Amino acid sequence: MKTFAKTACFVLLVTCAGSAMSLAQTAPPAATTAKPPAAAVKTLSRRFAGKILSVDAKAKTVALQGPAKVVLVLTDKSVITKVKTPATFDALAADQPVTGIERQDASGKWQVESLHVGDPRQLLTEPAPKVVIAPEKKK
Repeated sequence: MKTFAKTACFVLLVTCAGSAMSLAQTAPPAATTAKPPAAAVKTLSRRFAGKILSVDAKAKTVALQGPAKVVLVLTDKSVITKVKTPATFDALAADQPVTGIERQDASGKWQVESLHVGDPRQLLTEPAPKVVIAPEKKK
């Protein structure tokens, strides 16, 4: 019985050592350094709101009023609206309230995606209708 146990242990040891040797000889898979496709890269976006301090038509920038220096960069792809109608860069002037969204491009620069001119709270021209709920009649 001892001989059988010794033989079984020896066979098991040789089998394990052989598989360990074959694993050591195989090359590990090459690490891929490929970047994910551009569509998979998450683009950052942020909202902004404020009043226009100044407009630079040459550089296509808009500075907002406030303690922090906020300068918005507009591009040809930027959508400008004024009271829900399309507008141009020439329609922008100082002291106009603006809101919008800007996105970070691949180079890390923030560019305006949409710019809405006018106070968003004054978009309703007529007051909202009052809703009256009648009390239930008791039976």
